[in-house]
Amino acid sequence: PATRTPTENGYTTEFNDGDAIGIFALKEYATPDVTPVDGVYNLKLVYTKAADGSGSWAPASGDTHVLYSYDDLVYVAYYPYREGITIKQDIETEIFKDLAANAKLQPAADQSTPAAYTGSDLMAAVASPTVDPANANKKMLTLKFEHLHALLVLKPMGLVNCVPPAGASFEYAGGVLRLDVTAKDAT
Repeated sequence: PATRTPTENGYTTEFNDGDAIGIFALKEYATPDVTPVDGVYNLKLVYTKAADGSGSWAPASGDTHVLYSYDDLVYVAYYPYREGITIKQDIETEIFKDLAANAKLQPAADQSTPAAYTGSDLMAAVASPTVDPANANKKMLTLKFEHLHALLVLKPMGLVNCVPPAGASFEYAGGVLRLDVTAKDAT
């Protein structure tokens, strides 16, 4: 199921009202291992977009979890949210590899609809809470998502024959590739 409203701005990812991410709160120790904190383990956060274009994430309706800030606390978030996602409890790069390999987060075989396409756009972020520049008594968490799967854009090409102008001479090495705007289906 898609968890992002199927809208795109070119190839730029933009979140909209109702989009959902999963988040894990992890405490780092002297070893590369981390431990979940406060039951925040694949907690579903839902996005609300403000009129000015900014937005914020909050636990799903009815969920009473609170995101706390402790020393050495790191949050790992991923999109699109799926129930039952677990992660390895080790360093960040291994967590990203684990998310990218998770069977529940693989791209859809058929991405011909906007919902299937956006639901296949696996992204992840790691961040620690910082002091809010607008209020020193508050902490904020800024998640800078990065894509974990590659985007492949196919543009069908067709061969077009070149006809030289009268009196010109050149060696003809075959057709010239040009975008085929009539292509409708590709396998």
